[in-house]
Formats: sequence, structure tokens, C-alpha cells
Amino acid sequence: MRFIEKIKKLNSNKYISLLVKVTITILFFITVNRKIEFSRLIELFSTIKIYAIFPVIIFGFLNILFHVGRWHLLLQTSKISDSKRVAWITILWGTLLAFITPGRVGELFRGNGIIASDSKKMFFSVLIDKIFTIVVLLIFGVVSFFIKELFYKSYVTNVEFYFIVSLIAISIIVPFVIRLAPKIKFLRGVYNLLSDYKYLSVQDKWRVTLFSIAEYIALIAETVLLFRALGILNLKDCALSVLTAYAVMPFISVSIGGMGVREGSFAFFMNATAQYDVNQIATASLGASLIILVVNLLIPSIIGGVWFWIEKKEV
Repeated sequence: MRFIEKIKKLNSNKYISLLVKVTITILFFITVNRKIEFSRLIELFSTIKIYAIFPVIIFGFLNILFHVGRWHLLLQTSKISDSKRVAWITILWGTLLAFITPGRVGELFRGNGIIASDSKKMFFSVLIDKIFTIVVLLIFGVVSFFIKELFYKSYVTNVEFYFIVSLIAISIIVPFVIRLAPKIKFLRGVYNLLSDYKYLSVQDKWRVTLFSIAEYIALIAETVLLFRALGILNLKDCALSVLTAYAVMPFISVSIGGMGVREGSFAFFMNATAQYDVNQIATASLGASLIILVVNLLIPSIIGGVWFWIEKKEV
């Protein structure tokens, strides 16, 4: 399919592509964190109790475990693979590809070189997997918005308001596009590939949905516990801010590993609560972002890269 080939061509010149990605990431990271003193970050890390990090690591692992569970189910449904081992290696390898590409675009090709299957079917299986993730993020983000609108109106920002309006508009437009897709030539192929998932049994649909919700709850729990370990103790403020931040992040993911985007989103929505000092929130947001980077991205990426290299060597 031409669309897939175009995406692959964007990464064809590896050196120029890498240079652009690194430059964007550095500039974004410096811009977002320019007012944070390095000494304050070190001081903050030194106050973290070791026992407070264990639950964070556990929830980080659960986040990946639930993602693998959903992905394995989608691989089975599309008749690509029944192997849990394949599900694990493709998720971990995909994490590495997501880590080194802005917007996690590289993750769309997590099956390349691992599974000998139809590349189009694999591509759209990954796309379905990412859609489940984003939809759950958005649903929880909308819920957090309405909770704030009803009970904590002062917490609501203009960004959230316009974001919700945009989501409502998209939710109205998308059903019409889906209905027209079989009649439009350039959308027909995409529709036919995605329609394979219409045949998920009711039980499998529930399982995929529950895996998606569990994955997201694990991520939220991990992040909230991190902020509490870093001194942001108000559970209500922290949870509502994190829910909204994660809903917005996929649409502004322009840097490698989400660096700059993640801590900027946390700080922006947490500052709206006006419960903590701006510098404290900024430092805690950067600290939480760096730990999430290590636990959720860096460590799985290293494991995925090594595992992929061993697999290729054996072949």
C-alpha cells in the first residue's frame, strides 16, 4: 500500500532523519525545562524513598503486561500468530522503535523482521492496537474534564475546553467517514483490512477492552505514585491532572521518547490546580517524566533490542 511505503521512505535517510529527531528533542526538552535548576532535581531525587519506587516498577510492568495481553489477542484474531513469545518480542521491539521516533511512528512497524506475514495486515493490526490505547486515553481524559467542570471549575484550562470541542466534532465526523469508506477508492483498501476486526467475538471484544482499561489504570497508578513520592501529595489534584495530560500527549508527541512533551503536559495541567509552587511542580514533573522514561521506555527498549538482535542472529 502506498501509504505504508511513504511512511517507510520518511526514515530511509537514517542519518538526516536521526539528526532532525535529536535536534527537535533537544530544543523541545531545553525549552520546556529551561527554568529548572539541576541542583533542585538532584535534591528531589535524593529524597525519594527506595520502598516508594517498588510499586512504581510493579505498575510499570503491569502496564506492559496488559498491553502484551491485548496485542496477543489481536494477533490471534488476525491469524498472524498464536505465540505469546512473538507478542512479547514484538511489543518490546516496538517500544524501542517508538522510543527513537517522534510521535512513536516507528512502532507501527514492530512486526517487521520478526513475523513472516502480510506486512499490510501487520501494519493495520498495530494501528488497531494503537487506536485502542488512544481511545481509552481520550475517554478517561474526557471523564476527568467533566469531573473538573462539575466539581472543580477553576481547574479547567482553555486547552482542555478546545480539546473537548475538537473531540466532539471528530466523534460526529468519523461515523460518516466510516460509512462512506467502502465507496471511496483510496479508503476502500483500508476499510477492508480494518473490517477484519468486526468479527471479534463478543467475549474477545470485552477482553480487548478490559486489557486496554487495565493497561491505562496501571499507567495512571504508576504516575500518581511517582508524583506522591516526589512530594505532590494531593491525590485528587494529581490524578485529575495526569488523566488530562495523558489524553493530550498523543497529539503533541514531537520528540524522541516524549522528552519535553511528557513533563510539559504534567506541569501545565498540574499548575491549573494552583495548589503547589510552580517550581516544585516543574521539578516534580521532570523527575516523574525521567523515571517513566527509564521504567516504561528505556528498559523495555534495551530488552527488545537485545532480544531482536538474538533472534536475527539465530536466523
